[in-house]
Amino acid sequence: MFPELKKGDRGIAVVILQAWLSGAGFIKDGFVADGQYGDRTALAVQELRDYYDIDIRDGQFDRQVIERIKKSHPNSGVMTIDFDLFADFLPK
Repeated sequence: MFPELKKGDRGIAVVILQAWLSGAGFIKDGFVADGQYGDRTALAVQELRDYYDIDIRDGQFDRQVIERIKKSHPNSGVMTIDFDLFADFLPK
């Protein structure tokens, strides 16, 4: 199961996403990964979607985002994190 992360989610999978977004330059200004998918994380995900020309405006980070990035930018490095490993940490 691949985690579908959205605003309001919390936990280690969100920390991993935030760390990746920060490392990729989509979260700036001293943001510390806190494990809470709030406004700032949602904005960073939307900036990621805009950067990769993914025209979906739901603010979620899910398999569809990863697959679209992999297809359009196969050397982007976006798959350096295996989010499937963190599915157990998501709320059921």
